[in-house]
Amino acid sequence: MFIYLNTRIFNKKLYILFIFYLYFIYILFIFYLYFIYILFIFYLYFIYILFIFYL
Repeated sequence: MFIYLNTRIFNKKLYILFIFYLYFIYILFIFYLYFIYILFIFYLYFIYILFIFYL
């Protein structure tokens, strides 16, 4: 019984760690997408400015 409870607590800790890990990956992924989005906007803006200057 004691071993069973221990494994249950351990599994619960692992489960919580796993959720935190997934959440962390999710946040990193969002930041990564956001970063790409910002770079893309800057890139378009830069092309737009060059286009105006060359005209």
